[in-house]
Amino acid sequence: MNPHVDELSLNIISELEKDPLISTQAIADRLGVTKSKVATRLKRIESLDAAHVMANTSATAGGYVVYQVFVKVRGRPIAEVAAELSALDETMFICGLVGEEDLYITMRAHQSRPQDALLALFSNCEGISNIRIDTVFGTLAAKYSRISFDPNRNTLSVVERKRQLKKDLAELPLDDLDLTIIAEMHEQGRCSLRGIARDHGVTEGTVRYRIRNLREQDLLSIITAIEPSIKGKDTWSLLELAIEPSALREFAAEFETAEWLEIIQCTSGATALTCMLLTEGHVELSSAICAIRNHRAVREARPSLLADIYKIDTRWRLPPAKEY
Repeated sequence: MNPHVDELSLNIISELEKDPLISTQAIADRLGVTKSKVATRLKRIESLDAAHVMANTSATAGGYVVYQVFVKVRGRPIAEVAAELSALDETMFICGLVGEEDLYITMRAHQSRPQDALLALFSNCEGISNIRIDTVFGTLAAKYSRISFDPNRNTLSVVERKRQLKKDLAELPLDDLDLTIIAEMHEQGRCSLRGIARDHGVTEGTVRYRIRNLREQDLLSIITAIEPSIKGKDTWSLLELAIEPSALREFAAEFETAEWLEIIQCTSGATALTCMLLTEGHVELSSAICAIRNHRAVREARPSLLADIYKIDTRWRLPPAKEY
């Protein structure tokens, strides 16, 4: 655990987990400290990347499809290939794997785009020897509450974010105020609503009404994301599961509350589910994998350890699966 994250900071993070938009004064009242002390700690929590309140948007909004890609690399450093792929607008998440493949990637592309065009993005990258790509239909369980923040991550200005959103969400009836709210909250979930209202010549109540509508449309989801080490977690892993189709929901219901389970997503691959696990070391990981393998409907489990994380685009998240 970061030695600069003291008990008061942990208590503040706990309050933010319960309500990401809780006011600074309300936190102070609950913890019995001054508002200024909470404000100072909040700045420190963010500067240390211990936790961030952030908003994200459904990755399928605007007619997009999400894919997971497994890549095998030969004849070139994996980090170089990952850096090249990270520059693509389509990629959302890229990490190294310790397993049969070298990289795991999630990406989004418009539904009108043929899969051959997506494959070309990878085949044109030197060093990639094998590609496996599956459609991701959505999640059966997801927390999105643990993120390993990259201290060297690039941050875009609100103007740049709005420009990208205008392109990404072109099919949706969003005006400039909607795009501003999404762009501002992607950058800082606890942004000044009063400031947005002032800049657009509307009331703060109007901004709050728009936020409520955007949340109902799955265009905004506000969470408190925490650096895993704050909770004593340090080992990420990926588990591909071949499972009886009729038991998908049952499996998700049984494991979604497990402390080590971060996400279960449905895919089009030979393995119907991909699970992301976060554990406190390899002993807990072994126990978690054993519990999953022992489920009556699991026919096969392929584990891989996650190594370096090369890209996390926190603007997007997978929506719940509507089928199955």
